[in-house]
Amino acid sequence: MPQANFREPILTVLNRHNGQLPRQQALRELETMLANELTPADYSSIESGAVRWQKSAEWQVHAMRRDGLLEAVENSRSGLWKLTPRGREVAARSVSSATLDVVVP
Repeated sequence: MPQANFREPILTVLNRHNGQLPRQQALRELETMLANELTPADYSSIESGAVRWQKSAEWQVHAMRRDGLLEAVENSRSGLWKLTPRGREVAARSVSSATLDVVVP
């Protein structure tokens, strides 16, 4: 899965949790959300030993920090993915335009 494809799911996951989550919890939720999109290749290990899809998501987090959507590491606890005010705005627009799964009894 290309790195850029993680941006909207990351925004969605963080938005569901008041704009912030510890890295490990965010990755677990992303894996659940993207279960039907991640391929066996995404689960392969890269040279460093990391799982490919997780490293791609982390690089997207780095890009989102650079783009002002997530707080810089210096401004949040270590291991915390936290939306900036701009990131909250973008996340709110993304979520409002997304199709939500609704369970009908």
